[in-house]
Amino acid sequence: MVSGVEGRKVDRNAVRALATKESAEIMACAKAGGNVFQLTLDHQDAFDALIEPLPDAEKLALIKVHTQELNALTLHLKHSEAAAVSEAQERVGETDTYTETYLILGKVLGLVVIVGMVLLFIYRK
Repeated sequence: MVSGVEGRKVDRNAVRALATKESAEIMACAKAGGNVFQLTLDHQDAFDALIEPLPDAEKLALIKVHTQELNALTLHLKHSEAAAVSEAQERVGETDTYTETYLILGKVLGLVVIVGMVLLFIYRK
């Protein structure tokens, strides 16, 4: 994840790949009903072991980029979730509109039937 000797820079793409892999594993674990909290701690332990031999400045740089990538993934997931919720609410709103329309039609038809029966009763005599 770190390249070069002097002024080494963090390979953001490698950190992004790691964060994406961790996120995918957490989502799969959640879908399977697993313990996502334990998996998250396991990921943290693995990351800590990865950066352990590095000098403090490089550790901090990697932690910073890793945190940024995890935050970006979290925001992406929140945005995707919000879009899905919004779409579902629109569908519910459309369903509510159809339901209201059919309720009104049902009431009108009911009224027509009742009025027709009353008229039939009145004019039958």
